[in-house]
Amino acid sequence: MKEILLTSSVLILALLLLRLLFRKTISRQVQYALWGLVALRLLVPVSLPAMEHNVLTAAEPVTARITAPALYVTPYRETIVSAPPGVFQTPAPYQSFRVDTATEDSTVTFTDGEHVTHSIEYKSQIPLTPVLKAVWYAGMAVMAVWFLLANLRFLLRLRRSRKPYPVESCPYPVYLTAELPSPCLFGLFHPAVYLTPAAVESPETLRHVLIHETTHARHLDPLWSLLRCVCLAVYWFDPLVWIAAIVSRRDCELACDEGALRQLGESERIPYGQTLLRLIPVAGRPESPMLSATTMTAGKRELKDRVTRIAENRRTVGVALLAVMTAATLVCALTFTGAKPSVRSLTGEELSEYALAFNTADRWQDSAGNDCTLRPVQFLTSVYDDPMKIDMYHLFYNGVSPEQPISAAERQELVDTCYDGYDPEVDLIKITAEQADHVLVRWVDLPLAETDALSMGSFAYLANYDAYYHFHGDTN
Repeated sequence: MKEILLTSSVLILALLLLRLLFRKTISRQVQYALWGLVALRLLVPVSLPAMEHNVLTAAEPVTARITAPALYVTPYRETIVSAPPGVFQTPAPYQSFRVDTATEDSTVTFTDGEHVTHSIEYKSQIPLTPVLKAVWYAGMAVMAVWFLLANLRFLLRLRRSRKPYPVESCPYPVYLTAELPSPCLFGLFHPAVYLTPAAVESPETLRHVLIHETTHARHLDPLWSLLRCVCLAVYWFDPLVWIAAIVSRRDCELACDEGALRQLGESERIPYGQTLLRLIPVAGRPESPMLSATTMTAGKRELKDRVTRIAENRRTVGVALLAVMTAATLVCALTFTGAKPSVRSLTGEELSEYALAFNTADRWQDSAGNDCTLRPVQFLTSVYDDPMKIDMYHLFYNGVSPEQPISAAERQELVDTCYDGYDPEVDLIKITAEQADHVLVRWVDLPLAETDALSMGSFAYLANYDAYYHFHGDTN
């Protein structure tokens, strides 16, 4: 999801910039067609093969840290158990969640540097991911209902007031209604043209309106309106998607004007513009983007832009068109491709350091003084696509350096508390929570509390020592 949001945002901003830079030199039909790339990016969540230089690769250091399971709220309550006389009892710094899973309660007691003993009672973590997902789905449902009700209400309004209006040579049904502010084309599978009384005042006005609405049908604008509404329903929370929907709807009308004028001819450019001025009502607010009808309602700036473009007869400049196509191709390459993982080969120095650090324990001498090796150098025993899914038992099975001392009382408490009094009489390994966090933050930039803590339940945990333990036989 975050990849689609990031790449679509870059794509929308790039198209808005191209629209601004080339507003006087390229056809609005070309600009309108470019919005299809945004719909494709939003509705087809599949990326092309990864590239080394693109949006996702550049943003990988940031997006890698935006992981859904890390979104948690951890309620906790702090109590001051004891404090020396005269010492200011400051709240304790937030302590990471130390239980085996994120669904258990825990109490952590410790003494800070001022000899103040704190007791912090943690409640189970509340994952925000399901909540956010539920809000997203609820928003989609509300938007879908809005779309259906808005268009159903519009349809019923038309059917109550419409009357067939016979027109020769029009490939679509034509109706006359007094309930509309302007003529429109409405209907996805069976589009029909709806006229207002002002649209039939003269044969010339009627011809301009019919050509305008049939051009909408030829451009498949009812289908594009549906796709626009689907994008708004799915990404209702993204303001850039709303901006793209509103601007693309304006480009739809400008592209229709160009197509209608191409059919009418240059001699009717001024009369066609005058028809628009007579028929288009100036709206105080833009038409709802969730309505699939191609109404002519426009704001003052939008109407001025339409009439200006009609009057000026702007021609597409070949060089500008080539520049736009090149820029659009480049933007697609940057936004439709996946991220290329930043992987490199280990250097010889790193290989030697690894062998020295991790494999010296596998070499020894037998009674005859011969060098023995238990196994060759091993680099990877487990591979993970997500650092949050690391098996913590595999990671900490052999302990963490430096080795932590374990008192006899500590061992006895562990045996009594976690092993029902049974002591296997083998080595006991201790990993403090601080050590575990240090290792994880160093290598994957996540503390234990922000991972899934997989298999941490295989270790025994003593809250008094804030440490994890497991018995380690000599065969290991």
